[in-house]
Amino acid sequence: MLARARLRGSGQEQDACIVNVSSRGLAATADNPPRRGEIVEIKVGDNRLVGEVKWSDMRRFGVALRERISVISLISGDSDGVTLKHKEAVRKQKARASADRSNISRKIQFLVFMAAGAAATLVVADFVGDSMQSLGEAKAAMAGERVAQAPSR
Repeated sequence: MLARARLRGSGQEQDACIVNVSSRGLAATADNPPRRGEIVEIKVGDNRLVGEVKWSDMRRFGVALRERISVISLISGDSDGVTLKHKEAVRKQKARASADRSNISRKIQFLVFMAAGAAATLVVADFVGDSMQSLGEAKAAMAGERVAQAPSR
């Protein structure tokens, strides 16, 4: 892999070229490479990578990154962040949003079932009330009592 980058360490900011990259580190070249042990920031596109220089020679140096990165995202120029922590945070945020939508759906479903249950209860209560009234009239008629006619609905 060859990628242009900007290097910032204890010296002046300068151009660098990344020649190799992995999820935990990278190798690069620069006119004035940083010294071993120096903390550097390497800007690739919109992404800033921070790490410690582990080795350095005349023009090349190797950096152990503070955070693991997605090599594919770095190569593709992904501007949403290349650190795996960032990628995981975005994934969790999307999952949380999906779970929130799912919870709202469950609550609406619960309310619909409760409303249907209440309506069914009213229908059954009306039916039972009419049946009890009819039984009361039948009992009164059997006892020889005079039964008043209920108004029809």
